[in-house]
Amino acid sequence: MIPHRFLRFAVVGVGAVGLNLLLFALLVGRLGIPYLWATVLIFVLVNGYGFIANRRWVFRVADRPGRRMIRYYATMAASLGLNLLSMAALVGGLGIGYLVASVITSAWLAPVLYLAHGRVAFRRDAARDPGTKPRILLVTHYYPEHGGGVEIVAGKLAALLGGDFEIEWRASGAPGTGGEVGVSRRPMRCWNWLERHAGLPIPVPSPLATAAVVRAARRADCVWIHDLIYPANLAAAVGALTAGTPLFVTIHVGAIPYRNRVVRSVMAAAVAISGSLLLTRAAVVAFVSERVRSEFLARWRLRNEELIPNGVDVVTFAPPAAGDRDRTRAALGLTSGDPAPDTTAPSLRPAGRHIVLFVGRFVERKGLRLLHEVAAATPSITWLFAGHGPLDPGDWHLPNVRVERTRSGATLAELYAAADLLVLPSVGEGFPLVVGEALAVGLPVLVDPSTVAGYPAVAAVAESEPAIGPDAAARWQTRIETMLDAGEDEDVAARSARVAFAREHWSWDAGAAEYRRLFGAILASDGAGSDIAQGRE
Repeated sequence: MIPHRFLRFAVVGVGAVGLNLLLFALLVGRLGIPYLWATVLIFVLVNGYGFIANRRWVFRVADRPGRRMIRYYATMAASLGLNLLSMAALVGGLGIGYLVASVITSAWLAPVLYLAHGRVAFRRDAARDPGTKPRILLVTHYYPEHGGGVEIVAGKLAALLGGDFEIEWRASGAPGTGGEVGVSRRPMRCWNWLERHAGLPIPVPSPLATAAVVRAARRADCVWIHDLIYPANLAAAVGALTAGTPLFVTIHVGAIPYRNRVVRSVMAAAVAISGSLLLTRAAVVAFVSERVRSEFLARWRLRNEELIPNGVDVVTFAPPAAGDRDRTRAALGLTSGDPAPDTTAPSLRPAGRHIVLFVGRFVERKGLRLLHEVAAATPSITWLFAGHGPLDPGDWHLPNVRVERTRSGATLAELYAAADLLVLPSVGEGFPLVVGEALAVGLPVLVDPSTVAGYPAVAAVAESEPAIGPDAAARWQTRIETMLDAGEDEDVAARSARVAFAREHWSWDAGAAEYRRLFGAILASDGAGSDIAQGRE
């Protein structure tokens, strides 16, 4: 992998010189063809190789190959006159052997041709039709309606960037009803057995879907993927890099300590291979978490990396007004009184009962096994689980557990407003979106220390307890009960501090502005990302 474009051009040039010498030796030395006629014939053959190599590897442009070939040969035709004059002067005038003369001519023409090709044949057209936006291919494993944090983040950012770019979004599943302006959803046909039976959200696209993603990557001006462990994302990355399309990668999670050794090994190998072959060649790699950023930078040297935390919708996720909390609990059927018209709560909540909330996918890495133990040991606490997945808490058949499987946005905010505490014993993640949402509502949170490491400043308003170890469930139970007891006497200032922290530190608009700047820098550069760092403010 050669990072500098001129060095790549020089390598292609060396190959062209070698091919020149071989053909000259054959045509002139063996067949006796006059060197001037041989030069013309070699021009056609060698520059066919030169066009393909320069387009795909050096200048890395994928659009309008026919037009670019015409420009390329026109540029080379103009240089042919210089080539012939140089050969005539060196061979006919100075008596230099034709092989040496060919090397000399190639050497002085190289920088001239490099500049000419960059400005004519392989120019990245900056002058667009005023009504045409740059085309970005966005690839994720699912759409936001699936309910995962990665998909929700991608959707939030796409909605904010759709006014500036033409975004084609490919993911598994039904396209949903996102309605993002400037975003075209193109669902992929995928095999989802791994999620249904093993709890791994890794859809495998069909061969036709994979081919479509690769073609889309070649057509786009930039390819944007979220994490590298998903097959469709990998296909898009390979398609982008082989076509010379700039690649932008957003990294959400790092190494996940799965209990199953085979799964853990396979996932680690996938990250290692994709990181070495693809991530190091990306124009930009954006991290949502400081911990994951440090983990990746300790393994690989990246061309351009940025830290862009997720935002929080502080309008939707806002602290409840006076009296709203009790009314929300009553509407949800979580207090004494009339339950909501359609509720599956096992029983009405006594007035003084505490409510602990979990929001996320029901999978191993989110700590569901630990919470099962704690919920079973705390029958006096009402447990709300919002999400879906193979480790469904509804299968525990505990009378103090209630599951909400379809909530998002404003309806999810109701659960935050009703709860006394958010718990998230997940490990190996970046910085989960739900932590910021809970704090924006003013809710206390308890997480694993790895989550705090993802955004160290959050330690001022969040508490942590290790979620790994033989006594983890007992420690979490003690910590939860302590926090709930303390919350009864908590003053308004503590809740207000959490709200203020969330509003100060997390903004979707600020994050989208960073992405907008980076995409603009990528599209204005040669696609390799070498000029992006200079655009930082």
